[in-house]
Amino acid sequence: MPMESNVRKSSIIKSVLRKVMAPLGACVFGLVVLFGLRMLPDRVKPEAKIEDPIVNVSVVEIKPVERLADTFTVECIVEPWATIRLSAETAGRIEKISAVEGDLIQPNQPLISLERDLLEAAFRQAKAKADFDAREYLRTEAANERNAVTQMEVDVVRSAAEVSKAAMDLAEAQLRRTIIRAPATVHDNNRGTNNPTKVLGVLDNLAVEVGEFVKSGDLVAEIVDSSVVKVMVDVPERDVRYIRPGQAVVVQADGAGEVVGTIHFIKTAADERTRTFRTEIKVPNPTGEIRPGMIVKVRLLRQELADVIMIPLDAVIPLESGYEVYVNADGKAERRQVSLGIIRGRMVQALPGATGESLRAGDRLIISGQRLVAEGQLIAEQPMAALAVPGEGGLVQVAEVEPSARVNGTGGNER
Repeated sequence: MPMESNVRKSSIIKSVLRKVMAPLGACVFGLVVLFGLRMLPDRVKPEAKIEDPIVNVSVVEIKPVERLADTFTVECIVEPWATIRLSAETAGRIEKISAVEGDLIQPNQPLISLERDLLEAAFRQAKAKADFDAREYLRTEAANERNAVTQMEVDVVRSAAEVSKAAMDLAEAQLRRTIIRAPATVHDNNRGTNNPTKVLGVLDNLAVEVGEFVKSGDLVAEIVDSSVVKVMVDVPERDVRYIRPGQAVVVQADGAGEVVGTIHFIKTAADERTRTFRTEIKVPNPTGEIRPGMIVKVRLLRQELADVIMIPLDAVIPLESGYEVYVNADGKAERRQVSLGIIRGRMVQALPGATGESLRAGDRLIISGQRLVAEGQLIAEQPMAALAVPGEGGLVQVAEVEPSARVNGTGGNER
């Protein structure tokens, strides 16, 4: 039948194709594998080793400061050493003024005169009465020697004479007080005595005019002694233990430069509100360049430290707790934990850290590029210029550098 013949032919063709295609596929696969093997290198090269980068840094050799003054500075107001306020001691109208503001005042110098006519009349009256009672007492006492009067009469007359004499002295004293004079002496706070002097000070304030009426106790003039001035400093309680009377103090005033004064007095009790101790500093002022009311800076010494290690503030890296720096240890960065002490400008005192580590003389401190290194990092030192560190008598040039940090010859930014 034609249908069965077609099916048989199709089966024969498929069988022939399977027999032909199987060897052909195997040949193609073999060619592909062979081509792939020929494309592979003869051998696998080993991976190249990655070297650690070298960080260029700048360092300074640590040299301890032999002596460093631990000081603190405060701003204060200058006060005159003494201010003499003259007041009227009796009532009257001002008749004459013998000095003007700005005059140098001598001890016991007359300054102001009050009208005297009424007080002179009162004095003459009192003197006449006192003279009469004195003569009457002499007569009564002579009569008593002749037994002409009793002793009681003598006592009455003597008492009257004494009262009259006292009234005359009072009138004379009031008459003297019509001339207002500068005091004859001033109190010397250094010795606690009245000390005579050639000049009391300057007439700084003349509070009255001629013709003005004053009462007893009214202020008429002020004499200011500024040949020596005083500066009042409020010293905190944490610092008061470092100062003592007689200690030298540096006072800096605009136009007068630096002047050395001395601590004259330290108050025993602290101020209840500020908890500070009022300290009085005596400053010589022979030229008068330091005027009362000026603001000056006072530098007080806490203590003098020896062999202090001062490092640049820029070299210090702050941490969450504490600080750290890096030094060059045989070409590798080595971490040191430190704590900070005295600050002087751009320099700070390096103290042992929490772990007891500290910087030592001769250590080569990394001061530029320290933020690019870690413990054990390979480093290379770069040239440097001069760096100013505080020392005795001012700043000492040791080393300073400002090169930009570079890693493997390329520029890098500190983090």
